[in-house]
Amino acid sequence: MRGIVFWDLDGNGVFTEGADIPLSGAAIELRWMSGQAIQIFVTGPNGTYAFGPLNPSTYRLTFAPPAGFVLLGTPELLIGISANRTVEWNWPAILQPTPMATATATPSQTATATPAATETPTPTPTATATPSRTPTPTVTHTPSPSVTPTPVTLRVGGRVWNDLNWNGVMDEGEPGLPGILVVLRADTNHDGEITPQDGALAATTSNSAGDYVMAGIPLGTYLLVQMDLPGHFSTTDGEVVVKGTAIRPDWVVNFGDRRYLRVFVPAVGVREVRK
Repeated sequence: MRGIVFWDLDGNGVFTEGADIPLSGAAIELRWMSGQAIQIFVTGPNGTYAFGPLNPSTYRLTFAPPAGFVLLGTPELLIGISANRTVEWNWPAILQPTPMATATATPSQTATATPAATETPTPTPTATATPSRTPTPTVTHTPSPSVTPTPVTLRVGGRVWNDLNWNGVMDEGEPGLPGILVVLRADTNHDGEITPQDGALAATTSNSAGDYVMAGIPLGTYLLVQMDLPGHFSTTDGEVVVKGTAIRPDWVVNFGDRRYLRVFVPAVGVREVRK
C-alpha cells in the first residue's frame, strides 16, 4: 500500500507531477478494522508514504494533513488487500481558509446610584406560627434506560467473473477473477454529479473466488467503479451508481470481464513458378 500526499493546486483531486506540490508532515495511520493501530507514517519532502508487506485483509487508513492544510475528500478509507497486489492511493489537500475576524463591542460604563437612607422600623410583636403537617414523600420510579438503535450503514458486495461467452450474464461454470480493484467514489467536489474524477471513499480487490465486499459505509449516493486488468475488457457496466438508503442498505453488484482474443493469421507465401 503506497501513495503521495500533495497540495492540489488546481483542485481536481488528481496528482500531476510538476503542477501539484508534495506535502511533508502529513500523518497517515494504518489500523485494523477493529480500530487497533498498526503503524503511523509521516511524510517527508517528497510527500510519499508506504505500508507493507501486508497480509490479505481489510484495513482502515486515516489521513491527517499538515498544519495549514485541509483534506479535499474523505479523511478515512477502507482498503481491502489481496495477495500479491499493491494498492496505491493519493491524498489531495488544499490551503485552510482564513477565518474573518469579528469585532467585539466595548461595554459602556454604568453609573451606580447612591443608596438612600433607610429609616429603622419600630419592632412589632411576632406571632408564633402553628406547625403544619409534613406530607408523606412520593416514591419516584427511576426510568429504564432506552436502547440506542444501531445506525444503518451501506454494504456493497458482489463478484467479478470471467464472462467466457461475453453475454454479460454470470453463467454456470464461469469462474471468478481474483485481484480486481473495485472503488467506491463520492461527490467530493460537491458539484452534484458523481464522476470517476471524484475522490474514493473505499476500495478493495476481489479475492481468489472473485468476490469483494465493502461495509460500514455511510448511507448516500456513490459511484462503484471496477478497474479492468491489462488485456481485459468489461462485458457489463464498469461504473454503477449505488444509492444506499435505510430501505435498501445492501447492494449486490457483479462485474463481467473478458480477456481480449488474439487471432493469428498464418502467412501465406507465393512461390514463383518458372516455365
